[in-house]
Amino acid sequence: MIQTIMGDKRLSARWLRVLAGLAGLALVACAPGASPGGGAGGPVPDELIVGLGDDVTYFSSVRTFGGNASYLTRNVYESLVNLNTGGNVIPGVASSWKVTPDGKQYEFKLRKGATYTNGDPVTVQDVAFVFANSKDPKFVPNQAPQRHWKGLEVVDDETVRYVLDFPDPGFLKSLAGSYPHHLVSKKYYDSIGGEEAFEKAPVGLGPYKVVDRKVKEGWILERYEGYWGEKPQVRKATFKVIPEPSTRAAAMRVGEIDFAANFPPSFMDDLERAGGHKLIKNPAGNTITIRINKLRDTDPSTGKTNPFLDKRVRQAMSYSIDRDAIISKILNGVGEKIAMLFPDDFGYDPELKPYPYDPSKAKQLLAEAGFPNGFDTTFYGLLGERIPLSKEVGEAIAQYMTAVGIRTKVVNEEYAAWLARTQRSTSWDKPNELYPMGYGMTWVGGQTSPWLGWRINACDNTSHGWVCDPEFDKQIEQLRLEGDAKKAEALVKAMARKVHDEQWTVVLYRNVVVYAMKDRVEFTPTAQSQYVELRNLRWK
Repeated sequence: MIQTIMGDKRLSARWLRVLAGLAGLALVACAPGASPGGGAGGPVPDELIVGLGDDVTYFSSVRTFGGNASYLTRNVYESLVNLNTGGNVIPGVASSWKVTPDGKQYEFKLRKGATYTNGDPVTVQDVAFVFANSKDPKFVPNQAPQRHWKGLEVVDDETVRYVLDFPDPGFLKSLAGSYPHHLVSKKYYDSIGGEEAFEKAPVGLGPYKVVDRKVKEGWILERYEGYWGEKPQVRKATFKVIPEPSTRAAAMRVGEIDFAANFPPSFMDDLERAGGHKLIKNPAGNTITIRINKLRDTDPSTGKTNPFLDKRVRQAMSYSIDRDAIISKILNGVGEKIAMLFPDDFGYDPELKPYPYDPSKAKQLLAEAGFPNGFDTTFYGLLGERIPLSKEVGEAIAQYMTAVGIRTKVVNEEYAAWLARTQRSTSWDKPNELYPMGYGMTWVGGQTSPWLGWRINACDNTSHGWVCDPEFDKQIEQLRLEGDAKKAEALVKAMARKVHDEQWTVVLYRNVVVYAMKDRVEFTPTAQSQYVELRNLRWK
């Protein structure tokens, strides 16, 4: 059976129509906390085996980045605050907090008795330690999203205070999701010799501890019996890296693994027919896009004038792509075509529509931009299973663009290399060679503050930001300061229309994460996430 998780909301009519079109599949709406599926009970197994398509780049939360990191961090580390399955902020290592009337200071009281998996008690010095590391570009190259987190003050032995430059209603959610702000024992970190040693022997505050790791093969977690919170049911979890989608799907089908995240959509029907399993679809908080380098005057692959500086070229890219065909034929219906924001987002404009598939219009725009015979370019694609079928989607995009004259060579890279390439240089005189364009994941809505989401397009955003428009930066600042909700909503709509018209990034579809599991497994994913949180999983 297939379930679709929509946070704390019911299934939308759009999703009902999409899922109803998948022949032979039953549709069940499941709210967080409900018991999904059915199946025989029996003794609770001692071990849960999880199949993943990619390894985690870093085990240390101090320098980790990328969505894959959540497979580890959400189980091994803990923050001052956390998110429940509905995406709402709940207490973490901080038992309570208070906010000053001006919204610029957040004072957190540490939970008494919380210890790291090596037995060290959590201290205010640990909070100060990770805050300092988060301000170090060596560990966190992109400082833009948290630049307004001005400082951290140690109030007493149990209390710390985050100080912001200005009020940020989304601060707590940002803190909960920030890898560098997961707490680390400064005492332990220093005693073993710093970052390189910590990477090999990480210690966190979460409900699980790392007991084994083999790079590119997987890792083993065991439940930490001294965990301060409610202990999850699963005692031991083995995460196996199985890069080949067909092999991972076969392992799920024959019972070699119990649970799989980012299950390949092309094998969903096979798994359904095999019986004994269930699938959950979780619409994610990001969109799959084409990132476009609009900072360089020249194309790094040809040395010629960068054709993507002309918005007509970018619009032509958008018109050249058949999104419906990609979603239906490659993704097996797992994706949602959108223009910019999600229907539940602040400032969503239902009148803003995705670019239609119109190759004739694309050719016309290229001719108007001075490229009647087209041009050659390079597309940097993503290999692996960070996003299932990313390689296939990227190659389809290249074929569509080539058909209208944007003759596209595809260079595919493994996740770690691709992730590093997508980070723009912090030096303005050396805007990373990167690509003229490439496969990307972008978010402007979702659960963040409206102004923070739009910072993906800000001049000072060094993470995935490949455009600089000072006027748009002014709109971001105006949105941050706007106290009238109606005016703020109107401003968001205007900003969305500008980005949509300019096509700074070509939005393809909303990412949807598919989880596959045995019928005996109950799992409630966190809204808009790809997390594999063992605390939200149990055997029936």
